[in-house]
Amino acid sequence: MKKENSTSNEPPQLDKKIYQKKYWQLYKETRQRVHGILDADEYQKIKARADENNCSVWQQIYAQAQAYENNAPLDSSEIKKQRDEIIFLLRDIASKWQMMEVKAGEDGHGLSNYGQHILERLQQIENLIKNNNTEK
Repeated sequence: MKKENSTSNEPPQLDKKIYQKKYWQLYKETRQRVHGILDADEYQKIKARADENNCSVWQQIYAQAQAYENNAPLDSSEIKKQRDEIIFLLRDIASKWQMMEVKAGEDGHGLSNYGQHILERLQQIENLIKNNNTEK
């Protein structure tokens, strides 16, 4: 059974061509192609950073442009690893502290006021680390 097009009596093949034409016209209106030439030294520097960050040269150039536009530093993969490790350690400390709180509550000791304050501070530190790039 043949599917009929409710908007037009044109054959489906023609509808597809019209759709594609309109799509590419709109695409050209909303996108801009950027071209540039780098000398060998510039390319090698960017390629090395891209390899370090496991991305293509274009993705590296785009990330650098976005960082510049947002007035934010572009972290290397080593800094990202260190930041993730610090956040992991903070969460581990918070988890251990919560375990101590539970144990203290079972024993009848009242550490909850101090414990809650420490957990809030640990969360503040984690938030500062995470948001360091976006708040400059």
